[in-house]
Amino acid sequence: MKSRALFLLLPPLLCGTAYFIRAKEHTALRSQIAGAVSAAPPAVMKAASTQSKRDHAAEVRERLCRLLAAGGDIGPEESLLLLKLADPPDAAQVLALGRTAASMPLEPDQGRRLYNILKALIKPLPNHEATPVLLALSGGPGPLRPEFKQRVKSWGKESPGPLADWLEQSVADGSLRTLSESDQESLAGMIAPLKLMAEPAANLERIRSAEPSMHFSLLREGLRHARTPAERRDIAATALTLPEPKAVEEALAAMVKDGGMENTTAWLSALPGMAPAARANALAALATAVPEHGDIADIAARIFSQLPADQQGEFAAALAGKWADKDHEAAAKWINASTGAPWQDRAREGFALRIAQGGDPADALIWAGSIGDAAQRTKAGQSIYDAWQQRDAAAARAFLQSPECPPWLAAPQQ
Repeated sequence: MKSRALFLLLPPLLCGTAYFIRAKEHTALRSQIAGAVSAAPPAVMKAASTQSKRDHAAEVRERLCRLLAAGGDIGPEESLLLLKLADPPDAAQVLALGRTAASMPLEPDQGRRLYNILKALIKPLPNHEATPVLLALSGGPGPLRPEFKQRVKSWGKESPGPLADWLEQSVADGSLRTLSESDQESLAGMIAPLKLMAEPAANLERIRSAEPSMHFSLLREGLRHARTPAERRDIAATALTLPEPKAVEEALAAMVKDGGMENTTAWLSALPGMAPAARANALAALATAVPEHGDIADIAARIFSQLPADQQGEFAAALAGKWADKDHEAAAKWINASTGAPWQDRAREGFALRIAQGGDPADALIWAGSIGDAAQRTKAGQSIYDAWQQRDAAAARAFLQSPECPPWLAAPQQ
């Protein structure tokens, strides 16, 4: 009986002894840490660069890690210290220690120090490591939440596919629940567009059917992440079918970067299934909006030299209109200097129609009067006048009665 009682008491006695030994070891380690820190505070707090100070910081870090390994609980000050000494930063260590420190009742100044230390440690981590750490810590220091959103954005630009996979997994396992409902919905809504960006050439039909507001960003990212010039050509061809001018300009800039101006012009002029007006607008955007050495007139001359005769007139009209938006006077000088060019009348027509849309129908009608072909002149002038009359009938009729009104316009209105 006596031996049985002793047997029953033995486990608690052993556990108590083990606890006493651990507590004693923890106390000894804490004393060593305190002594090491007080021995040379500047080495810890100022992160100086001399070898001796780096060795000292390593010693403190090692003792703190031994305390953790021994199963000891570390307090806020020790958590902050260990975080500050983490060199090089390790995502798992930052996450574990950040969670420990963030869960403690920190004083305001400790909270600020925690934020600054975490931010400094997370900064060098790559996006795919920093983003999960920041998500896990998003319930802690409030200032880290913008850091999380910024890293998500940066990761999406860098590698949309892996980010989409991580977000999908985070939605499935509930990792995003620490965020607000609106943030959760926003991140979940990013998954499908990110997948499109990751495989742009394979998702062209889905890009075409996406919300119009998404076209430009999807195509821009698709062009950026395309793996081959052939993929970029496919994406650019899709961009040219969209009404957004920026999408067209981005596509053309990518094409010029790949193959140069001449090759891009040849590709555009031969692209099958493209409406003449769309082709002309794309070529005009190529001349006026895509960065290139030389001025617009030089670029236009190079494009004209490569275009079949039946495409030159449409291009001249589109170019004059787009150029008028950028530099009204330069476009006018170019048109007037193109005497004898078979496409000059079309350039005058495009210029006149554009400045009419810009709010100067009287000047536009004078420009339309310079068109040499009578039928083309009347058609352009009538179109400008009709639009003016719809906007401001009194002003249009007053111009018709004025000396400035050309006879070729006044006669049909009688």
